[in-house]
Amino acid sequence: MSILKTLVATLSLIIATQTIQAQVTAWKENVNSVFLNLNTSQTIAHITTTATQVGTYVVTFDGNCVSKPGDRIILAASNTPNWGINNGSIGVEAYDIDHHTNTFSHTQVYSDLPAGLHDFYAVAHNAIETDGDGTASVLGNLLVKFIPTTSTTIIANTPIIATNAEVALVQTLGAATINAPEAGKVIVRFDGVCVSSVGDRIVLAVSEDEDFHSNISVEALDADVNRNSFSHTMVYNVPAGSSTFYAVAQRNTHILGNGQASIYGNLVVEYVPNSSTTQSIYHATIDAEDANLRGSAMTLADITINSPVPAKAIVHFDGDAYPGAGDMIVLAASNYNDWESFDGNVAVENAPDQAFAKVFSHTRVYDIAAGGNSTFYALAQNYFKTYGTGIASVYGVLTVEIIATNNALSIKDVENTTIAVNQNIDGTITWNNANAITNLSQLQLLDITGKLVHSTPIQGLQQGNIEMNNLSNGVYFVQFLTTQKQITATFKVVK
Repeated sequence: MSILKTLVATLSLIIATQTIQAQVTAWKENVNSVFLNLNTSQTIAHITTTATQVGTYVVTFDGNCVSKPGDRIILAASNTPNWGINNGSIGVEAYDIDHHTNTFSHTQVYSDLPAGLHDFYAVAHNAIETDGDGTASVLGNLLVKFIPTTSTTIIANTPIIATNAEVALVQTLGAATINAPEAGKVIVRFDGVCVSSVGDRIVLAVSEDEDFHSNISVEALDADVNRNSFSHTMVYNVPAGSSTFYAVAQRNTHILGNGQASIYGNLVVEYVPNSSTTQSIYHATIDAEDANLRGSAMTLADITINSPVPAKAIVHFDGDAYPGAGDMIVLAASNYNDWESFDGNVAVENAPDQAFAKVFSHTRVYDIAAGGNSTFYALAQNYFKTYGTGIASVYGVLTVEIIATNNALSIKDVENTTIAVNQNIDGTITWNNANAITNLSQLQLLDITGKLVHSTPIQGLQQGNIEMNNLSNGVYFVQFLTTQKQITATFKVVK
């Protein structure tokens, strides 16, 4: 039995290290480009990634654009320094010289890319409608997530290309299905651009049953300024097995237009199993009706997390807001109870004769240390323009995605440097550095949640043991740390 457990632990060492090596990785670049001349296409952010495996890249570019009337500013997340048509970009337009701020969100998914280096870009260009001077300021975030094909995280994606769709009734624009090996959570996001006719309110949503529950809405401001970028997010618990999610649209409430809309974007489903020790999803729903947003920034929702390991926190806040005439509403995802300037917020406003919903999307990425609480916020404030009442309604979702940033030995390293781990009858764990890995410095024991329950220095040692009698039955992680690399072995304690 002791030999069997040694073999199981040794195999678990290889399997667990493959899992860590195969975990999701994220890169980000803040965008703070002001007074750009966009009469020629510009790359305003550029991320080069590297990976040792085949996988999928999810690239999102969101934020705020301030532009001139008469110009259409094309914005895109891309794997080239150029933008594409249909769902390959979104476009925003200023209403007039005083109401010239638009939020935007654009996502592209690149599947089965080979191992190696890959480049991704945030692109901006004044094109198609060029009656302004072509200058604009773009403030936001370019985010790249890599999901290896061997990861327990699963990505499903459906591009949405719906030209002149009839939306008088509920229209399913696309569907994406995941086959979950176990219960878990999914983040489902639908973003892009909607072009509609004056007089129609177009409701857009992620759905799990091809109907509306939570949603966002957009409207053409006039016959020329008739496009709106949008983003809608939902988080669902899913059982093991097949789950399908939908992007849906319908004309609703305001029905004076022609009942058609052209909608281009992407529906992306990201599944994370409940057993994952390298990734987790948290969310809070925001339903702030007729909130008084004057004064200090109002916390609409907050999420507190205690990560047992160093990690990146991807904090995203999207939805729609209903600002009163004369007011600008600043909205932000943040790691404290106030927002920052430039890419640290987005803003929405209505012209004096309008009372439309304004869709928004804002993302921030933070590095968090192991241990201790980290709190993230969805914020709103009436700021800059305060000529109205300061009262606004805000609806949306705050999501926080935690991605562990631990480094591990490569699969090749593990295959060539096996550490034997054995659980004995008396409850101790015996380990043996069979291949004499140099520079071992510390041994750590973590529970299933990632909490550190034991740590001991092992510099210069080739073998040792850990007392287990005071621990509950369950799954634990043994980590052997060197100055540069970390090996992780997984085993179950049986008492």
